[in-house]
Amino acid sequence: METTINKISKAKESKDGLKKIKKFRQKYLDTLKKYIIATRITEEGIAIHKKGFISESNKKFANLLGYRIKEILGKDIRKNLNSRMIKKLIENTNSEVPVILPKIIMIKKDGSFLKCSLKLASIKLGNQFYHCMVIKDTGKEEKIQNQLKQNQEKYKIIVENQNDLIDELDPEGNFLFASPSYCKFYNKTEEELLGKNLFDVIISQGERAAVKKSFDECKKPPYFSCSEQEVLINNEKKIIQWINKAVPGNGKKVNSVIGVGRDITEIKTGEEKIKYLSFHDKLTGLYNRAFFEEELARLDTERQLPLSIVMGDVNSLKLINDAFGHEKGDELLKRCVELLNACVRKDDIVARWGGDEFAIILPKTTNQTAKKLIDRIMKKCHGMKKFNIPISISFGVSTKTGPSQNIKDKINKAEDNMYKRKLSEKKSLRSSIISSLERTLFEKSHETEEHCNRIEKITTKIGEILKLPLGRIDDLIIFSRLHDIGKVAIPDSILSKKDRLDEKEWMIIKKHPEIGYNICEASPQLIHISEYVLYHHERWDGTGYPQGLKETQIPLLSRILAVADAFDVMTHSRSYKNPISKRDALKELTRCSGTKFDPKIVEIMLSIFKA
Repeated sequence: METTINKISKAKESKDGLKKIKKFRQKYLDTLKKYIIATRITEEGIAIHKKGFISESNKKFANLLGYRIKEILGKDIRKNLNSRMIKKLIENTNSEVPVILPKIIMIKKDGSFLKCSLKLASIKLGNQFYHCMVIKDTGKEEKIQNQLKQNQEKYKIIVENQNDLIDELDPEGNFLFASPSYCKFYNKTEEELLGKNLFDVIISQGERAAVKKSFDECKKPPYFSCSEQEVLINNEKKIIQWINKAVPGNGKKVNSVIGVGRDITEIKTGEEKIKYLSFHDKLTGLYNRAFFEEELARLDTERQLPLSIVMGDVNSLKLINDAFGHEKGDELLKRCVELLNACVRKDDIVARWGGDEFAIILPKTTNQTAKKLIDRIMKKCHGMKKFNIPISISFGVSTKTGPSQNIKDKINKAEDNMYKRKLSEKKSLRSSIISSLERTLFEKSHETEEHCNRIEKITTKIGEILKLPLGRIDDLIIFSRLHDIGKVAIPDSILSKKDRLDEKEWMIIKKHPEIGYNICEASPQLIHISEYVLYHHERWDGTGYPQGLKETQIPLLSRILAVADAFDVMTHSRSYKNPISKRDALKELTRCSGTKFDPKIVEIMLSIFKA
């Protein structure tokens, strides 16, 4: 019985032991698997040694030192060290507390050096100590760290020398960083900003809401915002464009916000200037035709009815351009603009339609009210002059009263009415302009009205002797009075100069026939005498000006006037000379006959005055 019990007990013990062995084996295998996996993926080299002799090694440990695993097994690793202290540590490591050396140098198989960290530890399994050695290449990390340090220095230099304003704020708006350009722009030191709140030290009360909105937008997806901010720096308005980007933390948390600001004041000013020029006439400052048409399309609604369109044309612009030059013509246009702006209402649109024409949009304005506006402008023009030329604008008006009417038809109608008005005013206006020019001539030059009257009588007499038709005699009369009309555009300082003219001044004087020609060409009432005016300083021998015509190439009326004018100038006093007798004057004409003057005209003059 006892024997049987013993047998059963021993069998039970044998079965329990087998279970324990299996359990230990499974645990060992699991540990081994984990070790194998760990050694394959780790960046660290792991080896087991006994007093420095390698018994086990992962591939990384061998490769870091330039060996294959087979080569390193059984190797005395102390030979790869040049530090006695580390050798002693390897020989005597028995504690389970690891020894960590963050920076050592080991000698590789080829004699080169490996910068690495070393960890020594002893692990007790049962009664047996296993001594582990773990190395990690720190040279690569050191290189990365050095590169990061260099990059930081490089970025620091870039930021510190950047013209853009750069800041970094924590989520509450407190300064973490402010670039030198930022401090300079806001006239603050770095100490005055760091740790302080943006809204307390930089942002004014009026800007607070807009800046806070942009700042808060940046703290939620997509963690970016862009805005423009107007600031007053040294009493000067500046426009800053801010681009803000959040620096992410863990999850949806924002660590900080980096802002980059750029002064775009000049860009904005340029944009405004371009925008202004795209809708305004550069010369007059009025809206241009493109803007007029755009506004007309906007205002062409039933709510704006009646909608009146006024077209205006400056009458004397071509004459002033031809007589005095385009610069003076520009002055006339600007004066007309002043008159128009003084008469229209705030909401009326005044535009330069083109050349010498203006257009006005009058919203909610009846035809009768628009005509009253025209009368008001014309009254302001009445009696006003520019360069002694009366200012005159011819107007036409048309009004859209119903939604079905076409606004373009109204523009055309206003233009037609303007041209009709211009035609009806033309005759009286031109007479007024010619009278004004004639008065200006008498005021500016030595050409007195008496002088013109005397020449008129002489030339008329010569014309009668030559049996010229009555039409040609009429031309002679007008020509005699306006032959020097071009002198209205010559500076007073030259016309009234008592001393001898220098070469430059003389060249200016010699332009007056061409100026006179342009004036006459600009007026249908005078166009028929324009060529006579142009050539009245030509000489019979071809040495005159402006074109050097000779003999009969010179128009007959120009040859007649040349003789009559010379005779009257010689026989009457001027500020720069005394008169001579008629007899001496006739002798001078005879002397110049065939050179300066037409011999036939001189003979007629002699016959008139000798008789």
